[in-house]
Amino acid sequence: MSQFERSNLDAHYDKGASAIGEAAVLEFKAALYDGRMVNMRVEISGTAHDLIENVYDLKFGPVDNKGRIDNRSEFVYADYRLIFSSIMRFMLEYLKFYPDRSIGMNSNDDTRDYLRYAIIMWEFDQLNRDFDVCGVNLYVRLNCPASMEYDSPFDFNKIYPETVKLSRELNIPVDNLYNYIVFKLKTQ
Repeated sequence: MSQFERSNLDAHYDKGASAIGEAAVLEFKAALYDGRMVNMRVEISGTAHDLIENVYDLKFGPVDNKGRIDNRSEFVYADYRLIFSSIMRFMLEYLKFYPDRSIGMNSNDDTRDYLRYAIIMWEFDQLNRDFDVCGVNLYVRLNCPASMEYDSPFDFNKIYPETVKLSRELNIPVDNLYNYIVFKLKTQ
C-alpha cells in the first residue's frame, strides 16, 4: 500500500509500548524511506490546556539523542499511514479511558498546519467514525523578527476563540487554517 492511500486503524505499529495514565506515552519504531528505523514517541499531557477546558495536548515525533521529542525534524517515512494510524489508535485508546477529555494538537508553523489539515481531510471519513474533530485558532505566530516591524508583528485578526467542527464541506482558505485541532470521542 502506498503511503498516500487512506489509512486503516487496524494497520499500525504494534511493537511499541504504551502507557495510559494522567500523562500517556506511546513509543514505537518507524521505518524511514531509506530503510533506517527511527524511535518515535507520542505524548498526551497530564495537565489540561490553559485556555480550553478538558483538552490535553498531544505531541509526537522522533526522539532525539536526549530522549525528547524532536517535533521540528524532517524525515521521509516509508509509510506515513502507519504513523498516522498508530497515533489515532493511541488517541482512541486514551479517549475511551478518559471519555470526558479531548486531545488537542498544534503545529510549529504554517507548513505543518497545512500538512496536518491535508492529512485530516484525506482521512476524514476514518476519523469521523470515532472522533468529532474541531479547529480553533488559539495562537498568533510571529512570522518575522519584531525588530523588522514598526507596528505590532502579530496578526490578531487570525484569532478565532470558538471551535469549529471540521467537515469535508468546510472550505478553509490555506492562509487561514486552524492552528489547533481538537479531537473528542464521538458519542454514539
